[in-house]
Amino acid sequence: MNGLDPVLREVRELIDRPRWRWSKRHRDDLRGEQALPLLCLIGEPGATEAVTEALAARLNPDPARLDRAPSRLIPSASVDATLITVDSGDGRPVLPLLNHLVKHLSSDRFGAGKEIPFHTFRLVDWLTRHSKSTLERDQQAPLRSKLLEWYAPTAPEDESTELLGRMVTAVAPEKALALTRLMPRLLSRFGRWLWLRGLRGGEPRWLMRQQFMVPKHSADFLGFARRLTTDARKYENLEQLKLLLVHAFLRDLRLFYGTRTWWLRRWRRTAYLTAVLHGITEANGGWELLRLVNDVRNQTGEHDPLLVVATATDVPDSLDVKPGSVRTIEENVASWKDNLPRRRQQFRPAARFLVIRLDGEDPVSRHDAGSGRHWEPRKIPWFARKPAVVTAVLLFLAGTGVIAWTTRPEPVPDPCGVAGFPEAGAVLMPETGECVGVSAGGYVFGSTDKLRKAQEAVFEQNEIAERLHGTNPDRSIVTLVYFAELTHPDTREGTDDAEAEEVTGLLIQQSQYNTVGNSTEDALNPLLRIVIANGGYQMRHARRAVDQFIAPLAERDPTVMGVVGGGRSVTQTESAIGALGAFGIPIVATTLTGDSLPALSPLYFQLVAGNRPQARLAAEYAAATRRTVTVYHPDLAQEPDQYLSSLRDRFAELAHGNPSIRLRQWRTPSTVRVDCRADDIAFYAGRETGFTDFLNHVLDDCPATGKPTIIGDDAVTRFIAQGESRRSDRFSNVSLGYVSLANRVVLAGSSCVSEGKPAAGSDPDGQRPLTIFCTGLKGLYSPREDRPAAWQAFGAELAAHGGNRRWTGERVGTAYDAAGLYLTAVNRNKLRAVPEAGKLAPNRATVAQEFREFDCSDPMSAACFKGVSGRIDFRAGRDGAGRPLAVVTINDITAIDANPVCTFRFQDSAPCP
Repeated sequence: MNGLDPVLREVRELIDRPRWRWSKRHRDDLRGEQALPLLCLIGEPGATEAVTEALAARLNPDPARLDRAPSRLIPSASVDATLITVDSGDGRPVLPLLNHLVKHLSSDRFGAGKEIPFHTFRLVDWLTRHSKSTLERDQQAPLRSKLLEWYAPTAPEDESTELLGRMVTAVAPEKALALTRLMPRLLSRFGRWLWLRGLRGGEPRWLMRQQFMVPKHSADFLGFARRLTTDARKYENLEQLKLLLVHAFLRDLRLFYGTRTWWLRRWRRTAYLTAVLHGITEANGGWELLRLVNDVRNQTGEHDPLLVVATATDVPDSLDVKPGSVRTIEENVASWKDNLPRRRQQFRPAARFLVIRLDGEDPVSRHDAGSGRHWEPRKIPWFARKPAVVTAVLLFLAGTGVIAWTTRPEPVPDPCGVAGFPEAGAVLMPETGECVGVSAGGYVFGSTDKLRKAQEAVFEQNEIAERLHGTNPDRSIVTLVYFAELTHPDTREGTDDAEAEEVTGLLIQQSQYNTVGNSTEDALNPLLRIVIANGGYQMRHARRAVDQFIAPLAERDPTVMGVVGGGRSVTQTESAIGALGAFGIPIVATTLTGDSLPALSPLYFQLVAGNRPQARLAAEYAAATRRTVTVYHPDLAQEPDQYLSSLRDRFAELAHGNPSIRLRQWRTPSTVRVDCRADDIAFYAGRETGFTDFLNHVLDDCPATGKPTIIGDDAVTRFIAQGESRRSDRFSNVSLGYVSLANRVVLAGSSCVSEGKPAAGSDPDGQRPLTIFCTGLKGLYSPREDRPAAWQAFGAELAAHGGNRRWTGERVGTAYDAAGLYLTAVNRNKLRAVPEAGKLAPNRATVAQEFREFDCSDPMSAACFKGVSGRIDFRAGRDGAGRPLAVVTINDITAIDANPVCTFRFQDSAPCP
């Protein structure tokens, strides 16, 4: 025949996959791709056989006839269609010729790195070759199981799996070993479940989204799969089924070739797949297969990497196409490409066909057919070669590592050192150098041993409460937040001992509730847990502590019933009280006395009398002793202070029309003019920070016979509690009176500490709570050997004095009563209804309402809360207006062990003894 070389040359150009840049020849094609025809060579058997042999020699050469072994071959399949028999019986392929193509193309002999898997085609072909009855034999092996078996057939364990099992057996405990054996099975089942629903692997999902056989008419993939079986074929369109098989075949080729630009395989496959079909006829299904490929390409519009070269003796009448001459094959190919867009849009039955008629046999060409040079794919671009890819990955990893190292975040600063304590959180206040936050264990605030050891003992009780709750989950945990000023700048004198007193009261209450108990009642009492919260020096950071720590803690922990303490009456504390009310968190103030505080929050409860009763106390004491009162206070225009402003205003009201009460303002407490008269009371209405200067000033200016009686406001209790402040020789044999907000506790005397019982006459009502309190205090000062370690360490610190007296500070009692209020309210609420499981502690708002239910109109009533500081109820108001007050006197300020004596009682049930 003539023209064998042009045919081979044109086939070779069609096989080459274009580079990324368009050439003039391929400008109308997809970028990096070219349209591939169904090339049909028509001629006498000798001529077509010569073409087939020539293509075979170039696509699949004999290694014995080559000078060197090629590194890669063009993926191809050569099928002699004359040997194909079409049999549509059960278990036989629907398109036998297509199955032969798949068999040849899936062999790993082209140096492509892997074989074509044909997952989609094999699944559809497998379904079409089974009947429904075969797949669901007696309902013992349903279609779902068969599909999963096809997807991932069970394989025996290999040597590596067995070796891994032996290694795990050697190092893992029995339960861990069982888990390692179970996890692969669970993961395998989960993977199969994902595949069956189209979430992994892609075959079921693709089949339900493609267009042939109308998959949307099926409810799910299993239903569609049943329609592909031989039993259901009589109800389906066989033509559509064949189109689906061809579509699945072409999809697998597209996935293998990577038609997307960013797929590495797209750049590694530089030659198209070539299928050579020899001797196709209508009888062997060759022409049918080509028509199906043509129809799938037209209807889907998707490009696929398959070049089909078919030989036949004639063109069927059903194919309306005019053969071109082999002499003009180059022009015919160009003309076919030019007309393809229009013809495929019109769905021409022969749009993809390019038919060329061979002239006849050419002996020379046939002789040379087997001796021609073999064809190899174009070299892989350098950037897609394995060394380049490995280098790129290594460079990327190295670059990522360098970037990650250079841009790594700096370690989170932890100037407060709370990182190692999961139950603590704090931030540093740069302006004062203090750490503000909360702690329920491990981390302690403050600088003195007494305050720090008191917190450690509280945290030890927290652990006991958690342990008892774990043993008996029916016992609810009540968490209270103690909120106070626990730190101070290094340049300022703090009041750590005053706060340590309040922590002591909470600790005693903890020790009495966090016990196993000897009765059913004890066993059901709530357990007490204390969280320490620091508002900073003079409560300057109180609002931040609430917003950043206390409120989030209450939101995530329903056992938080409320707050106790409050620090001091300053603007920052007022803001914090308002915020607590907005967050729905109650607060029981132990020492706050500002008149406006109850208006800031409906959940604010004041445990002590305010400034108005305090001013009346001083006025009535002066009247009872026939003296005058001079009230010394700072210049509040220069030093605003809500507490002192309120106290001054209350004295100003009493002084109106009463010449026995005078107010005197100072610029500094050491320069104020003092009335040196023995019949005058010098009432100090200032903060404890200036009291030492005021006291020294009075002692310096007034002669011994003309010294006034010095009485300090309730803020002076911080001076009293801070033992080091009282050790000056100037204060020897100097008496000092001060306003006591909880005089019954103070007057309980040294016997409360040493013997565990209050002094005679200190409890006019004979209340049992004061005796119980003293018993707990004695157990702290003189701890038994069986008590916990932190308890004993704190007790040893107290017993060693350390600058502290051995009589009871009033702050111990008020904090003790504040915690007792919450615990009693929780117990009373439990009596109203049986709590649900997991909700043993009531809502904190309910507890606040229980406070309002306390009624001491009948002192013997069970509704009356009898505290160590006296009877407590909030029926008349939440400002503590009716709470007892007293002036108590220390006859020698420097006598740390001397007990204060009662000088004058106010709003109490009995006068001083």
